[in-house]
Amino acid sequence: MDLNFLKKAKPLFVGGDLSEDLEYNLLKNKIITYTDLINLDQLPMEREFLFIGLPLKLKDCDGSPVRAVALLD
Repeated sequence: MDLNFLKKAKPLFVGGDLSEDLEYNLLKNKIITYTDLINLDQLPMEREFLFIGLPLKLKDCDGSPVRAVALLD
C-alpha cells in the first residue's frame, strides 16, 4: 500500500497486512488501522457491506483488540 495515495484518499480506516512502519504512519495521519482480521476471504467482494470494529476502551494504550463485524444486506 502506498502511504501517499492513502493520505490523499483520506479513508476512514485501512485494514489488512500492514507493515509496522506503514501502520505507524497511517496512525500519525489520523487513519485508523485494523490488522490481523480473519475470515476476510468470506466477505463478498462484489457487494457493499457495513464494517464495524468495536474496540475495548483501554487506558494509556495505543491499540486494542476489536470485535470486528461485517453486516451484509
